[in-house]
Amino acid sequence: MLPPPSHSIAVSGSFSIAELEGEPAFDALRGHWDALWQESTDATHYQLWDWQYLYWKHVTPKAVPRFLILQDGVGRVRAIAVLARTRDPGTGLMSTGYIGGMRSDYNMFLAGQDVPESAGMDLLRTVIRRQ
Repeated sequence: MLPPPSHSIAVSGSFSIAELEGEPAFDALRGHWDALWQESTDATHYQLWDWQYLYWKHVTPKAVPRFLILQDGVGRVRAIAVLARTRDPGTGLMSTGYIGGMRSDYNMFLAGQDVPESAGMDLLRTVIRRQ
């Protein structure tokens, strides 16, 4: 079961986007994440739950993990945007980016095969707005 979202919005069709944050969310998403990774036709090993978790824990431990979850009308997780919130040491400003930074294989959503492009675009717009 997923923890209650800190923010939730309705988007295209019968989809909604929930925002989760922190290590408990990371743990709660594991089963959903593994299922999406198996279903996805373009997932890379850098998108595995284990890889992302270990990267966050050991390379960017001061970052706060943040997830935007696309759910269908019955509450199934259909896509995950894996993000991290960090504070810039020079300016002190907070920013949100992908957990793996700008590395190419980290900067993709993990999505099920049946996710319509419009819902994926809603997820992308939400990532941009919530930074």
